[in-house]
Amino acid sequence: MKGYRKPTGHYIAEEDHVPVGDHLVEVALRPSLDHAFTANWESDTLNESICWRLKTQAELDAEVNVEFDSSFTQKDKRFLRDALYLMDKRVRVLEGKPAITKSQFTVALKSFYRDA
Repeated sequence: MKGYRKPTGHYIAEEDHVPVGDHLVEVALRPSLDHAFTANWESDTLNESICWRLKTQAELDAEVNVEFDSSFTQKDKRFLRDALYLMDKRVRVLEGKPAITKSQFTVALKSFYRDA
């Protein structure tokens, strides 16, 4: 397995036998999805400690919003969120827990999605 950086800055990994174009730069394999390229990754593209850094919490949160937002259409998201919210509301009553607002539920749902 080899890692490559696209001209757009995105990372891809391919099997050794897969031919790749000249526009890709071979880089050290990404240790995890929680890693991003460093500012000076070009100084030693095959050195993992120079090429990669851990993402900041803000970067991780932004990815969750992008992933969550692009997974469904707006109509799908509203329907699913509302259905889950109503179900959560009923379960909270049965368990004797305090009610939460729809916006609090949306934040919790995005957090659950990120941690899944």
